[in-house]
Order: sequence, then structure tokens, then C-alpha cells
Amino acid sequence: MRLKLIFFLILCSKLCSDPYQAFLNYVRNINNAKAKLIFQQVQYGKEYSTSGSIYIFSSGFYCYDDLEKRIIVSGDSILTFSKLNKQLIYDDKIAGDFSVFDILSGNTGNIEIDSIKSGNNKNLIYISIPDLNLFGTLSTRFNSGRPIKILLKNESSYLVNIEVGEMIVFKRKNLPTIDLANYEIIDLRE
Repeated sequence: MRLKLIFFLILCSKLCSDPYQAFLNYVRNINNAKAKLIFQQVQYGKEYSTSGSIYIFSSGFYCYDDLEKRIIVSGDSILTFSKLNKQLIYDDKIAGDFSVFDILSGNTGNIEIDSIKSGNNKNLIYISIPDLNLFGTLSTRFNSGRPIKILLKNESSYLVNIEVGEMIVFKRKNLPTIDLANYEIIDLRE
């Protein structure tokens, strides 16, 4: 019993002392969860803003859904529902391709940690993605590692800001269906 307690205390102190590892543990162990997202992007002087939900079913299997589109990523496959254009698009992930949603599903292989600051019950993790010339911050809850906000930008005019709501339990069978009766099917897979 005493040995288990000592192991638990060592594990807790390790997680609390490394906010990025606490974040990774949090996102890599999320299964069947949903969170509201507020998504803002600025690119080439144009601003795009929307809100939607991310559904994380397991590591590497997630769905983003808003009024205009639904994107389902499962391993190397991407299925996009363009609700406005009534199109269903099948595609493969490109090797080395990166999406900001990958961060929320635990795929963080391209990220480097620059520094970390803690305060006000949250951690501010300064990150960079050198392959894409992006840098920014990842805000997480102090003890749990739960993501609160992701901000990525480059030195020119690109900016992505995502505010992450509370993660709640969600069953995949409860994902709203889309009536595909009048959808055009486009297959971009090789």
C-alpha cells in the first residue's frame, strides 16, 4: 500500500511539473468526448470565423462539425461533408500534413516546446512548428492539462485562434446524421 502511494505521488509530481506532458496525457486519453470550439483564422488579409464542435472518439479518430461542413478524420482517411455545396469528399491525408485539430487529438509530432509559464490556474505553453514556420501558445488547465486555447501564427499574416470549451462525454451513435440524398460524391483517394 505504501509503495503504491509513493508511486502515485511521484507520478503526480512529474505530471504537475511538466504541463506539456499533462496536456499530452489529457488529449491522448480522451475517448468519446465533445467540445465546443470557437475558430478564428486570418490568412492573406481575410478573416474567417466560425464555431462548431469537435468530437474525439479515440486517438487519430475525430470529427469537426459546424454549419458549413463536417470533417471526419480516421487514421489516414479524411471524409468531408460540404453542407453548402452538397458534396461528400473522400480523401487521404498527405504524409507530413498538419491540422490544428491534430493537436486536440494528440497528434503533436511536429511541435516543439519553447517555454512554459504557469499562473491563474492555467499553463501557457509557448510552442513552435518549425516545418510550417508557425509559433504560438497552447493554454491548458493547471492540474488536468485540458486545452483551453490554441493560438498559432507566422511572421506574415497567418493566424489561427481556437478557444476550446469544456470536454463532455459523447457517444458516437449520437452524432447527428446528414441526409446524403442529393450529395455529389467526389473521391480524391489514390
